[in-house]
Amino acid sequence: MVLNPEKLTYYERKYERNPLEDITKFLSNKWTLHILRDLFLGKSHFNEFKVNRPSLDNKALSRCLKTMQDNDLIYKINDGDDPKNTQYFLTK
Repeated sequence: MVLNPEKLTYYERKYERNPLEDITKFLSNKWTLHILRDLFLGKSHFNEFKVNRPSLDNKALSRCLKTMQDNDLIYKINDGDDPKNTQYFLTK
């Protein structure tokens, strides 16, 4: 449903969701662009994202990958029971 901006109240205009603001907020995460670049370059395993990034800890990387997955930027494939076989890929 598309609303006419002229008929919105001040409160509705102020708190209306803005897709550009949402994506800017999402991409402003410290590691998101680094991970996206790595995925474009062919890296797909968890530990590959940490190479040459000593300040990137497991918790931060896991949280970033989960957020990207929740927002349908990437998807995860588990190959077997070993968590080391988990790979991440960009969605179309």
